Order: sequence, then structure tokens, then C-alpha cells
Amino acid sequence: MYSNFEKINYQKNIQECCEEVEQIVIDLYKKGIYPTEAKVSEIISRPGFFRYKQVRDALLSVRRKLGLQS
Repeated sequence: MYSNFEKINYQKNIQECCEEVEQIVIDLYKKGIYPTEAKVSEIISRPGFFRYKQVRDALLSVRRKLGLQS
């Protein structure tokens, strides 16, 4: 039971972090700053979450949507 709660909480935290990454990338792009992982890490509330593949994938995905990455 408790491990199920942990799993749900983990997934929720990852999703929130991905959404935050997307917003930061868009904000940096609008300011004319290329959104590198280092730049996003300086701003994000939980920079340690870049160790998770889903968060790094969110960064790549939004950069692709903006035409910054092939």
C-alpha cells in the first residue's frame, strides 16, 4: 500500500518537473536565450531531477517543438 503511494507520488513529481522544464525552456526562448540543460538547471526548482530520463526527454521535446533541435 505505501509503496503504491510512493510510486504515484514519484510519477506526479516527475510530471510536475517536466511541465516546469517546458515552461522554463519557452521563457528562455522568448528572451533569446538558448535553453541548455545547464541554463534550465539554474532556474528549475529541483535541478536534481535532470537525472531522470523523462525530465531530460521533456527538455529535448520542447526544444524540438521550438525548432531548436532536430
